[in-house]
Amino acid sequence: MKQKILLICIIGIFLTTGLTTSALAKEENINENINEICYIPETSMVSGSVYWRSSPDNPVVAPLPDALVQLIGVSCYSAYTASNGEFTISDVNYGSYTIKVSKEGYNSYEDNIIINEPTVNLDPITLVRKKIVAEPVEIEPELVIQNQQIIQQAIIPITQSQHSNL
Repeated sequence: MKQKILLICIIGIFLTTGLTTSALAKEENINENINEICYIPETSMVSGSVYWRSSPDNPVVAPLPDALVQLIGVSCYSAYTASNGEFTISDVNYGSYTIKVSKEGYNSYEDNIIINEPTVNLDPITLVRKKIVAEPVEIEPELVIQNQQIIQQAIIPITQSQHSNL
């Protein structure tokens, strides 16, 4: 009787171990198949800094806060620069992008980049301040004389009233 129980236990252990090993092997195959079917893209953290200068010839640059930085590709990402001109965009999928940097009052910047590393530090980007050109304005002499007369009329009563109070 003891021999039968021992034999049954050995057979049970063998079968259980065989099933467990087989189940683990099947689970690993399923995980491999899922990874092949469901591609999880690699992502990157893209960072850099944006500066400005008053003209292309001016060597002096300063950080440019609140500039809009955009990565445009299959997916699109954006960020604004901080007060020190720096920006960081996280979880950017690997791939080719057009980077655009813009801020009102400045010439914009555009270039093509490839993101294929976990961390990408871009070279500094410099925007040049736009020149403001005013159009000539014609002033009619009569209008100036009229305005001078209005100003003189307003000053005289104030001067007379102040003088009479003294």
